[in-house]
Amino acid sequence: MKDFGTTMIHATPSYLLHLHAAIEGEGYDRSEFKLRKAITGAEPHSEELRRKIQNKLGIHIYNCYGMSELNGPGVAFECIFQTGMHIWEDRYIAEILNPETFEPVGKVKPGNWLSLFYAGTRCPLSVTARVT
Repeated sequence: MKDFGTTMIHATPSYLLHLHAAIEGEGYDRSEFKLRKAITGAEPHSEELRRKIQNKLGIHIYNCYGMSELNGPGVAFECIFQTGMHIWEDRYIAEILNPETFEPVGKVKPGNWLSLFYAGTRCPLSVTARVT
């Protein structure tokens, strides 16, 4: 990372903690690295952990959401305001449906999340998950 001047990384929060420990353990100073931003995902983390990693590495961290069934990471990402994620609406159609009627329930009610993934000329793939 130091040799290549890496400015951004996509990693799990636990790997970023490991990275910080490795930088310190090898005797490097954080200022020797150009890392400025990270995208995290693949494991849950709290706002407290986000702030801890941001402070240790001196970077901004943005969360992402994805699942293997929907092309891995990349379903949704946070923007610079870090107040929630935005679904990539050019690739996914997401709705919360009543599990009994399959009708949309709106933004504030629990239901089943239905996501349709469109990738080029392939057939759409749908995935459902319970939203409470």
